[in-house]
Amino acid sequence: MFIVSTAAVMAVSSVVAPVGAATGKAFFTDVKKENALYPEIADLFAQGKINGFKDGTFRPNESVTRGQAAVMIAAILELDTSSPKKVNLKDIKKEQWYYGSIAAIVEHGIMGGYKDGTFRPD
Repeated sequence: MFIVSTAAVMAVSSVVAPVGAATGKAFFTDVKKENALYPEIADLFAQGKINGFKDGTFRPNESVTRGQAAVMIAAILELDTSSPKKVNLKDIKKEQWYYGSIAAIVEHGIMGGYKDGTFRPD
C-alpha cells in the first residue's frame, strides 16, 4: 500500500508545475522541464525571488537588463529594498520600479554606476 501511495504522489507531483509562494501565480509557460536550468528557475520562482513578465513568461533566452538584474540580485540576497538610502545616479528616480533594488545593491557595493554618474538600467 505504501509503495502504491508513494508512486501515485510522485506521478502527480511530476506533472504539477510549481506555484510562486509569494504570488500564487502558475509557473512560467515558456520554461519546460527539459530546460537545463529548470530546477533553479522553479526554485527561485517558488521562493518569490523571480517573477517573470505580465504575460506569464520568463523568456529564458532573452538578455537581462541591469535594472532586472538588480531586482533579482537584491531579492536573492534578501536585501532591504523598502527603505533604501538615496542613490546618486542621474538616471535612477524614486518612482521607478527598480529604484529600491538598485539603491540596495549600490549601497552594498554589489553593482555601481558608470563614471558619468549613470546606472543605465535598461
